[in-house]
Amino acid sequence: MTSISSAPDKQKNINRPADAGHKDVVMRLTALWAFSEAALGGLLHAFRIPFTGLIVASFAVIIIAFIASISENKYVIIRSTLIVIGVKIIVSPQSPFTAHFAVLLQGFTGYLIYRYAGFSIVTTMAHGAFSLVYSAVQKLFTLTVIFGMEFWKSTDLFVASVLKEISVRSEDSADSSIVLTLITLYLLIYLAMGIFAGYFARVLPGRLGNVKTNILADYHRAEKSILQPEINKAKKSFSRYLSFGLLAIFITITYFAPFIAQGNFIDAAMIFLRAVSIILFWIYLASPLFKRVLKSKVIQNVNTEEINNIISAFPQFKSKAAFARQYSRANKGISRIGTFISVLMIVVVFDE
Repeated sequence: MTSISSAPDKQKNINRPADAGHKDVVMRLTALWAFSEAALGGLLHAFRIPFTGLIVASFAVIIIAFIASISENKYVIIRSTLIVIGVKIIVSPQSPFTAHFAVLLQGFTGYLIYRYAGFSIVTTMAHGAFSLVYSAVQKLFTLTVIFGMEFWKSTDLFVASVLKEISVRSEDSADSSIVLTLITLYLLIYLAMGIFAGYFARVLPGRLGNVKTNILADYHRAEKSILQPEINKAKKSFSRYLSFGLLAIFITITYFAPFIAQGNFIDAAMIFLRAVSIILFWIYLASPLFKRVLKSKVIQNVNTEEINNIISAFPQFKSKAAFARQYSRANKGISRIGTFISVLMIVVVFDE
């Protein structure tokens, strides 16, 4: 099998299509982006491919850059973004508004960057860094809005007390914030991944042109034997509930223990009621309202037939993702992730 990561980067603008072909390639990229937002995370989990969250977040960066590299009119990025949001609203109606807004922001910032700064290694890395750092900050911001700054202070006190008990943390380091250190490390990981995704997005089009013929030939030979992954929904649901339960226990211990230990039961109760009120307000009022407004805007600007066509192609995408997974098995770590993304894009975008 041909190695994606070692292929030479000779072809910077891969097969720039004519108008008809251009539209077809953009629509296939848009469909793949929609698939990644709606279903790829579950497939990656089933395939046991690590760093699922980071891969899905990086995928949009790569696809937006690909669309920008073959499109003279960068406004097609906005249109593709609206189509992806439309698919996501239909396929994943349970997704919070923040998930839809993240897609909108990625597409809009990509349009602005590539429209006014051009397509280069600097702009792809800048877009990647912004997109993934925003993804990380959004999670931290959501926790802060729901639980307040007291959450971070309580977590810091709890972790410090545990480390002190097991003699990992000394009195001399008591003034330093463990939580702040972890948050900084968390943001740096997302920043580094964003920069790498941007770099990968810039060099990927040329590399695909050099290996797509061999990969498509392998795909057509293996097409009949490709098995789609069977995802055990019961186990997935149980795993989700178990994770939620463990998270709830952790939050309860770290968040309320300091107040209860000091006898401040009223403060603990008020903080709990505040968190519950914000969650209920967001789930039942704010998020549905925002999603309704967003859905109306999408319907005004996008042909619903295009959305339905993309959704109907998802079973084929799952089969192609299974092939990409098999193809990438020989690689390890980052190389495997890069090969998986590259092969999946080839068999979706260039397979006739």
